[in-house]
Amino acid sequence: MSNIIYPIVLEKNKTANKLILKIEIPSDLVYFNGHFPNQPIVAGVVQINWVIYFAQKYWAFTQPISKIKSIKFQQFITPNLILLLEINQHKKGLSFCYQNKTSCFSKGDLSV
Repeated sequence: MSNIIYPIVLEKNKTANKLILKIEIPSDLVYFNGHFPNQPIVAGVVQINWVIYFAQKYWAFTQPISKIKSIKFQQFITPNLILLLEINQHKKGLSFCYQNKTSCFSKGDLSV
């Protein structure tokens, strides 16, 4: 069983309030075990966890998230995808979008 819990960061572009990561979704991600056997996908709660993790890692973001202001899951995030994860830091929390060149896979706004 794999113990990989984060996507692979291929590229990083960071400013004071915007972080853009080019990420690869490993096929042996631990979260794919049983979710789902015939079509593994990254659960929404995992996607949110990654946003918070990367904000903490690259900005030392320490404010606790108190609520999900908005969230929209538009396409499944599956093994071996390469995506851009854009995270914006603002006074009231974080906003994010997982996307490729043509589509947004999921986006949301997390409040402190």
